[in-house]
Amino acid sequence: MPVTARSAPIPTRDSIQGSMSKSQDQEECHPHSLITYKDLLMPWRDSPARDIPAELKEKLEEIYQTDARIKSDTEATKKRINSEFDEAYRNRPKVRHHWNLLSRAKLYLYLRRIERRRDKHQDRNARDADNRSRRLEERCKKICSKHELG
Repeated sequence: MPVTARSAPIPTRDSIQGSMSKSQDQEECHPHSLITYKDLLMPWRDSPARDIPAELKEKLEEIYQTDARIKSDTEATKKRINSEFDEAYRNRPKVRHHWNLLSRAKLYLYLRRIERRRDKHQDRNARDADNRSRRLEERCKKICSKHELG
């Protein structure tokens, strides 16, 4: 059976060390080069790779803390945005029956569309009212001029 990427055995730390012990240039090999990516993915405090240098451990700890801080800031921002969204839109009567059906993004777009439609209708109604009053005035002028009422 040909060895493919899927069927190839994943080299472990022990197999790498075993193959390294068989090679002649073991003395030239730096001990930290035996650390695999899997070892770095593991929580380094509990990692079996005890030969991780102190500087690398400190850097990993710093990266981990920075990542945790960014994640908590992101969560706090999400919660704040969600609460503002809830306050602004959850109690609106037009939306209540859509609340469980639509995702937040779709709901937001839906509400914006409603706002735009309402603004457009208000503009149209204002224009129609202006047109109606103008037509009424023109009709009055025609009638008045026809009957010479002034």
